[in-house]
Amino acid sequence: MPNYLDDIRQGLYSWIMKELKITTLFAEQYKIRPQKTPYAVIRTSVITAYGLMDESAEVDNDGLAEIDGHRRMSVNIEVIGQGSNEKTLQLQASLSKVNVLGELWNVYGIAILDKGDITNITELLETEGLERASLDIRIGYAVQYIENQGLIEKVELNGVQIPEA
Repeated sequence: MPNYLDDIRQGLYSWIMKELKITTLFAEQYKIRPQKTPYAVIRTSVITAYGLMDESAEVDNDGLAEIDGHRRMSVNIEVIGQGSNEKTLQLQASLSKVNVLGELWNVYGIAILDKGDITNITELLETEGLERASLDIRIGYAVQYIENQGLIEKVELNGVQIPEA
């Protein structure tokens, strides 16, 4: 099964770097935050499967079927530092650009489902204010995997094997 999450993370990273041209990192990296601001932090979180079941194709001669599924993911992008509110507005607006949407879909398989909300989360940090803003978006993507569904080896009807052995 391909690593869809790596592709998604790379696509989000590329989009933010191209639009904002600021240092961008992932919340799970456990690295020291940059001293130079502004910078962006990407957090991928809740993944939801659409529907009751993924869709199965026909089983091949080896008993294998290709399964297709659709997923949704919540993504939070936090921009920290001077101008963070404007930068999150810029990111949100960029999700209406045909070339941005085209690259996210054609290169990384990411569909934008919701351009989300911007929240001003500016706070007092020790003795100085720290400007921060957060953008929550919802994305969609497809997954494919192979399932061994097996083969029917024999059929019996009223105790008689069909075709008879």
